[in-house]
Amino acid sequence: MTRRQFCSRALACTAAGAFATTLKGLGQETIESEKNRGFLMKELRDMEDLVAACMEENSVPGMSVAIAKEGRLVYARGFGLASKETGEKVTPDHLFRIASVSKPITATMIFKLIEAGKLHLSDKVFGSGALLGTDYGPLPYPQYVEDITLDHLLTHTAGGWRNSKDDPMFLHTDMDHKQLITWT
Repeated sequence: MTRRQFCSRALACTAAGAFATTLKGLGQETIESEKNRGFLMKELRDMEDLVAACMEENSVPGMSVAIAKEGRLVYARGFGLASKETGEKVTPDHLFRIASVSKPITATMIFKLIEAGKLHLSDKVFGSGALLGTDYGPLPYPQYVEDITLDHLLTHTAGGWRNSKDDPMFLHTDMDHKQLITWT
């Protein structure tokens, strides 16, 4: 199995595992609201049950689920609490940190660019002539930074920090993306 096939399957499994199939059945009650187009009531209940079970199993206080089809939003709903302190409920308009959800999406797009000949796994990321150039961090770079390739980032083999509470993202929550990458 190629990396692209793996990433595509992982992304498909994530979507398939999280949401019920949205096929309309004959003679069954459907909901046609602005944000929940064409779902069977049973499908909506099944999705809600799945979300509730996931939230309980993982001690998640709140989450938002959205499904788009052919470029348009077909389902959006908030679940649980946005704030335990105030009791504010989650709505589809709340913003959440995307965390690792973006990894298979990013990897899939990178492999599409590799197939199109626009990127290569051996491409360097930092330094003169590299993908991100010298826009991040002060020069000269520490040892090995200019050796980091796209493959290292995709396979989490660049080194640098552990995946723990010491994750750079959590140490400096006041920094924007550029500041955080520069600091890291």
